[in-house]
Amino acid sequence: MKKLSLLLFAFAFAFLSAGKINADTVYVNVMNNFYSPANFTVNVGDQVKWTLMQGMHTTSSMVIPGGAATWDYTFTGVGDTYVYNVTVAGSYSYECSFHPGMEGTFTASIASGPRLVENFEYGPNNDTSLVTLTSNWVRHSGAMGPAYSATSLSYAGYPSSGIGGAVTFLNGGSGNNDGDIHRVFDSVYTTQNVYVFLLLNLSSARNTADYFFHLGPDPISTTFRSRLYARSFGAGWVAGLSKSGTSGTIIEDTLNVLNLNQTYLVAIKYEFSTTAVDDDLVTLYIYESGVPMTEPGSPYLTIGPLGAGVGSDPRNIGSVAIRQGTNTPTGTVDGIRVSTIWDDIVPVELTSFTAAAIGNNVTLNWSTASEINNSGFNVERRNASSDWNSIGF
Repeated sequence: MKKLSLLLFAFAFAFLSAGKINADTVYVNVMNNFYSPANFTVNVGDQVKWTLMQGMHTTSSMVIPGGAATWDYTFTGVGDTYVYNVTVAGSYSYECSFHPGMEGTFTASIASGPRLVENFEYGPNNDTSLVTLTSNWVRHSGAMGPAYSATSLSYAGYPSSGIGGAVTFLNGGSGNNDGDIHRVFDSVYTTQNVYVFLLLNLSSARNTADYFFHLGPDPISTTFRSRLYARSFGAGWVAGLSKSGTSGTIIEDTLNVLNLNQTYLVAIKYEFSTTAVDDDLVTLYIYESGVPMTEPGSPYLTIGPLGAGVGSDPRNIGSVAIRQGTNTPTGTVDGIRVSTIWDDIVPVELTSFTAAAIGNNVTLNWSTASEINNSGFNVERRNASSDWNSIGF
């Protein structure tokens, strides 16, 4: 009975979590005096692509939500296309300026569910560069590391705990072992927040603080944001945070010394602001136990205007990166989840579970306080000589 109840718990957290949301392109044919389709729906992050099929026409914005970019494009001939990136939720209308009454509309919504779930499920190999195992991760600097490990990290209550493998990074020493890799996801634009959750376990840290994880746009370029640092402190380590790193300003928390060889849940929030070009806010949360159901009011560290003077804030956040450098710590990152809402960290909040055996039958009862993107529960069973088999959903 204990095995069966644990299995249900595992499926409640692992099976029900949503996967990566893929960006879509809506194709619109520009015909003689009408668009096909003229009216449609999209998600923020999608594209709308108009293609001229007949006549001489334009696609020109009429009414758009605040903060969205206008457009006015004249097609040069049959087959010519125009692509518009949707970055703001709301209602849009467009027309052909040559032909009054030739109009269309679309509504953009913010997609729900995680933008990225990376559990490093890449097989049994160890100490192998991720870029050789999967096309998901791409090297953008250096030649070596970080490496794949078949051993995952565990943290009670976190939906990406104990799944697949993990990624390890070392201290680069002389710099010959330096390496930077990243993975992209559907970009989050200026009307949304970005929440990145991950499991972190450091086995050593150096006296000089250096960053080992950061966010970036897509394509990543050199616009590194939300850099996460570590520095040795007594018998443990302290965390640091910078918005960009190039300003020379790193905020450290020396009041909370963290333990080496202990797994922590880390949450990084990137908050866009449209008031100025350099006032986006970065917030860090670190937990040694428990998974908060909602975003806490007191962050571990926060940094915003201190990043002023380093150039414009990025237009989007669309990549996560892991770094192995000269002064980086040695450690492991696992269970990366990216979303636009905090609640996606716990898709199912299970409040009770009981199992009762009556003869050859087992009755299971459970209740949940909340369910987000939950498609259901799988139930499996086995006997002493068989594998686990699904018996219900």
